[in-house]
Amino acid sequence: MNTDEQAGSAQHGGERALRQSEALTRAILDAAVDPVITIDEHGNVQSWNPAAERLFGYAAAEVIGHNVNILMPSPYSEEHDQYLANYRRTGERKLIGIGREVIGRRKDGTLFPLDLAVGEAHIGDQRIFTGIIRDITARKQAENGLRQSEARTRAILDAAADPIITIDEHGNVQSFNPAAERLFGYAAAEVIGRNVNMLMPSPYSEEHDQYLANYRRTGERKIIGIGREVLGRRKDGTLFPLELAVSEAYIGEQHIFTGIIRDITERKHREDELQRSLAELARSNRELEQFAHIASHDLQEPLRKIQSFSDRLISKYASALPDEARDYLTRAGDAANRMGTLIDDLMSFSRVTAKTHPFTSVDLNMVLRGVVSDLETRLDQTQGRIETEELPTIEADPMQMRQLFQNLLSNALKFHRPNAPPVVRVFTDETASTPDSATILIADNGIGFEEKYLDRIFTIFQRLRVRSEYPGTGLGLAICRKIVDRHQGDITARSTPGHGATFAVTLPLRHRSDERGSTLGS
Repeated sequence: MNTDEQAGSAQHGGERALRQSEALTRAILDAAVDPVITIDEHGNVQSWNPAAERLFGYAAAEVIGHNVNILMPSPYSEEHDQYLANYRRTGERKLIGIGREVIGRRKDGTLFPLDLAVGEAHIGDQRIFTGIIRDITARKQAENGLRQSEARTRAILDAAADPIITIDEHGNVQSFNPAAERLFGYAAAEVIGRNVNMLMPSPYSEEHDQYLANYRRTGERKIIGIGREVLGRRKDGTLFPLELAVSEAYIGEQHIFTGIIRDITERKHREDELQRSLAELARSNRELEQFAHIASHDLQEPLRKIQSFSDRLISKYASALPDEARDYLTRAGDAANRMGTLIDDLMSFSRVTAKTHPFTSVDLNMVLRGVVSDLETRLDQTQGRIETEELPTIEADPMQMRQLFQNLLSNALKFHRPNAPPVVRVFTDETASTPDSATILIADNGIGFEEKYLDRIFTIFQRLRVRSEYPGTGLGLAICRKIVDRHQGDITARSTPGHGATFAVTLPLRHRSDERGSTLGS
C-alpha cells in the first residue's frame, strides 16, 4: 500500500471513529433521564435531547437555532443574554460550574422549578455551554408541604393554651412555646439549648438527667406515656405544682420527648380547701353526733318525768281536777310523747352514718319477711295487707336495709285512705333494673301526694299540709334517702293525690371491695 492509500485509510478510520463517538454521544444523550441542552456563546440552542422534548413540550426542530431564553419566563429571559455578553467580555462566572435553582417555561406557558447545572467546553474555536436540567417540582412540593406542615405545627404550638416543651434525649430544650414562656417567665431564647432541669427544683433537677440516662440504657419508662404531678420552678425562683404528660417520637434518627404541662395551682388550692372543708365537716359531724347523744340522754329523762307525773296526776286526782286542768295535763303528756318520738327519730337519722355495719350479702326477701312480721299488729288494726314478690340479694348494710323497708312500709300503712284498707305491693321492676342494679317498687293505695312536692318529702322535718292529720316527725323518708345515698343508690316516687303512691328504690347489686364497710359521707 502506497503512502496516499495509507493516508486515505487513516482518514477514513478517523472519520469512522468520529462517527462512532458521535453516535455514542447521541445514544447517551437520547437515553439520558435528565434533559441536556447545548447552546453557543450567543445563547442559541445547538442540541436538544428527547428528555428535554418531554419536559418542555418542544420538538428539537422547534428549538434548535433559537435563543434558549424562550424556555425562561421574565425576568430570566431578559437577563440571560446580558449574562452571556458580560461573560464574553469579562469572563466572570455566575452560573457556569456552580448550578442554581431557576424557573423554566414550557411550550404551553406553564412554569416549573428546575435545577440547572451548566458546564463549558471548546470545540475547535467554538465555545459551547451544556446545561443539565432536573425538574424539581415534586421536591419543591414536598418542601412546601413540609414548610406548611411546620408552619401549622408552629401555629398550633404558639396558640396552645398549655405550655409545650420538646427536649432531646440528653434533656436539652429544642422548643419552648409562648404558653411556656408565660408560665415559667423565660423567653424561648433563654431556654432553648439548655438542660430542661433548669425548670425544676431539687431533687427533681438532679434526678432528671439520671432518669434520661437510665431510659437510654434500659428503656424503662417512669413518666413517658403515663404522666405525673411534679413541681416547676419559674425564672423568679417561685415553685408551683404542675401536671406533666410526656410522649416520645423519632424525627429521622433524632429521639425527642414532648412535655405538655398544665399549671394545677388553682386545682391544688381547691383540693386543699376541699380537704379542709371535709375535715371541718367531719369534725362538725362528730360534734353533732356527740350533741345528739347528749341531747338524747339529757332530754329523755325530763320528758319521762313530765309523762310520768302527768299520768300520775290524771290517775290519782282526775276526780278532783276540773275538766280544763285534765285537758292541760293530757296535752302536756302528748307533747312529751311527741318530743320523745322526735328525739328517737333524730337519733335514727344521725346513726345512718354514725353507726354502720360492713356491707355483706343481704337477701332482701328475708329482710322484708322480718319487717312484715313486725308490722302484723298495724296490719290487723287497719285490715291491711302487704303483697310481696321475689326480691334480689344485694351487698348492703343489713340493719339499714331493714330500717329502709320498715320506714317505707310503715309510711304506706300510715297514709291510707279512711274507708279503704291499705294494700301495699313490693316487687322488682325488671324494666328499670340493670345487670348491676335492682329497682324495687313499693306501691300503695293510700292518699298519695302532689308530685310538685316530691323534693320536700325526702327533706328532714318537711311534712305536707295534707298529712298534718297523720302523726309523725317528717324524718322517716329523710332517713330512707340517707340510707340509699350511703349505698350509692337512688330513691324517688310518683303519685296522684287520692290514688296512692309508688316509691322506687334503686340499689347496686355489688360494691367495690374498698367500699365494703365504709361510711360514705361520714
